[in-house]
Amino acid sequence: MSNVYSAPEADVIQETYADSDINNFKRFSAWGVFLLSLVTLGLYQIYWIYSRTKILNQSVANRIGQPFIQIVTFLYVLSFISSYVPLGESVQIPLMIFNLVAGILSIVWNFKFMLRVEKLMGKGTELSGILTFFAHVIYLQYKINEAIDKGSN
Repeated sequence: MSNVYSAPEADVIQETYADSDINNFKRFSAWGVFLLSLVTLGLYQIYWIYSRTKILNQSVANRIGQPFIQIVTFLYVLSFISSYVPLGESVQIPLMIFNLVAGILSIVWNFKFMLRVEKLMGKGTELSGILTFFAHVIYLQYKINEAIDKGSN
């Protein structure tokens, strides 16, 4: 019979990212993402998510579909352009609805990306949905950098 008062025995496995495909991503400063997003008035964010999704789709089985990527990219760029082109008042409400749809779809893309990166990073990794919603690609780049740094230790 075993001693009831003895310490439990368990194998402790330390998680590492060394064998993970997270190293397919290049380390880039989250501040750089922030500044480039400011300078380009938000266009860098769509470039960032587009280019990182291509890398992510090579690393995961549950890929983000190419039609979704192309549609959201097109809508986002069209929404950006329409914000700076003077249009008549008759198109203001449809344009607001269009911009809202483009914005919602870009947020959906961020969350699709977040969930797949979270899975790629492995067990014990949980990314914040709130920070993904508010900080978008800046937060995602920060978490990718964090995972790369853990893997290089």
